[in-house]
Amino acid sequence: MRVGVAASIVVAVGAGARADTTAIAMPAMAGPYNDLTIVCAPCTTSAKMKRPSAPAREVRIVFSGDASVAPTPSNQLRHYLAIRTDRGWFLQDLGFSGVICGGRSQSGVHLSARDLKSGDVLGDQTPEIEVDVETTVMGRESQIDDRHHLICTFDANANPHCADLFVARRADRVESSWDYTIAIDRAHDTITLGHDGYGHADETVTLAMP
Repeated sequence: MRVGVAASIVVAVGAGARADTTAIAMPAMAGPYNDLTIVCAPCTTSAKMKRPSAPAREVRIVFSGDASVAPTPSNQLRHYLAIRTDRGWFLQDLGFSGVICGGRSQSGVHLSARDLKSGDVLGDQTPEIEVDVETTVMGRESQIDDRHHLICTFDANANPHCADLFVARRADRVESSWDYTIAIDRAHDTITLGHDGYGHADETVTLAMP
């Protein structure tokens, strides 16, 4: 059984930020676009939020490519977080599913996005959008499972920005693995990523809010 190396990261937001911390960027999503044909025609929707909070009008996970055809290096499914506001569609590239080549071998890549939800996560009176993205890379003799947690918020002009938190990696080598839990303390404007165990020293960073 593979066991993850323990570590924790404290993400401070707003008033909880310290002067000596390192910022995690929240770059703007690409857009706005009139429709989703900028990345695919048609797009396949794999998940859709039922009732997103304003300024979001529609939130989806979509992918381009033909899922009915066997994956090859030239036939890959590209996945996106798509948010529609009154200004149009905004896109966040989440990665791809398919096949990658390395030397004489090929590795299969599978991506899934789940737990798409909306709410005031950070306690700043602004609705955030969250999604978990899991990617598995399976080679002939190895497998790596990665999990990213995206938190997206809106700036004063209702443009969405996303922070990408790399929260888990399960690899064949224990020293190359970790698995964070996420706990949000709204009273102190902090997000703590961590778990019990051994391993890396704690680190404190800030979200570079738009």
